[in-house]
Amino acid sequence: MDTLFNIVICDDDADFADEIRNRVNNTAERIGAQCEIIELYDGNELTEHCRQNITDIVLADIDMPGMNGFDAVHSLREQQPELAVIFITAHEELAFQAYSYQPFWFVSKRDLSSLEDVLLKLFRKIGYRKSSHELVYIQAERLTAINTEQVIYLKSSGHYLTPYTMTGSEASFRCGIQQAYAELKDYGYICAHRCYIVNCRYIERFNKSCILLKNNEELPISRSKEITDEAFALYKRFLRRSRW
Repeated sequence: MDTLFNIVICDDDADFADEIRNRVNNTAERIGAQCEIIELYDGNELTEHCRQNITDIVLADIDMPGMNGFDAVHSLREQQPELAVIFITAHEELAFQAYSYQPFWFVSKRDLSSLEDVLLKLFRKIGYRKSSHELVYIQAERLTAINTEQVIYLKSSGHYLTPYTMTGSEASFRCGIQQAYAELKDYGYICAHRCYIVNCRYIERFNKSCILLKNNEELPISRSKEITDEAFALYKRFLRRSRW
C-alpha cells in the first residue's frame, strides 16, 4: 500500500503514547504503509495542530487536563470532517457517550489487542479514499492533474487558472473556470464566486460575507444568492458525507 497516513496520538501519558506509536508503526509495516506520527499531550495541542495540518487519523485519550478528548474531537469535526478518530481510554463507562462524537472505534487501554485489526481496517478504508479521488485530471489546452488532498483553491484570472496549496501557488494553466468546476464538483469543491473554486476540506467557516480558510485566508463570495445558496448546500452535503 503506497499511501502516506498523517497520524496524531494524543495522550497525557507520554509512555503510553510511545506504546501506541510503536503499535501503529508495526501495523503499518505489515501492509507497507508510510506514516507520519505526531505525539501530543492535551486536547488544546491537538486542536491547534489539526487546525494547521491535514490529519487522517487521531488516536486520543478522553480524560486529559485542559480540553478533554470529547471537546477536542467536537472542535475537530468542524475543521476536518473526514478525520478518523479512535478513542483509547481506561474509562470503558464512557463508550456509549463516545459514539455521539462519531469515532471510527473505541479501544480500552486495559485491552489493546483489538487495536491492530482496527488500524488495518482504517488504513484500508482511508487508502481507498485517497487513491479514488486524490488526482483529478482536467483536459483543456493541456492535461492538468489536480491533487484534491493538497489544492486549497483555484483562482481564475483571464483565461487561466492558478492552483493554490498550503505552500503557495502552482503553475497556472489555460482553462475556463466552469470547465474546471465541472470536473472538480464531485470531489469536494464548490464555486461560490466567479473567480474561485474552493476545496471544502480546507474551509474553516462559510458565512454571508466570505469563506474563511484554515490558513486564515479569506475568499470573497458572490453577491448572487442563487450561486451562494448552491455552494453552501454542496458544502453542507460534503460535511455530512465526510463523517465517519
